[in-house]
Amino acid sequence: MLLALSAPTLLISTTNAANILKVTGLRLDSGGATRTIDATQAFTVGVGGYFVIAANQPNGLYRASFDLTADYQ
Repeated sequence: MLLALSAPTLLISTTNAANILKVTGLRLDSGGATRTIDATQAFTVGVGGYFVIAANQPNGLYRASFDLTADYQ
């Protein structure tokens, strides 16, 4: 199976939509973009991100959605 990850461009504050963080990239865990599904038909994928945080960035919870597509071959 091949995995494709589409990163958002911004994280938006859950308390004030004017507060944003720029997303510079997302990355799959050390398993990379190719996975083998075991006998239980299950697999785990970890996703990490890179963000630009300004010195005066307001504290808070920031969220965004991203797409992870699995292509079963």
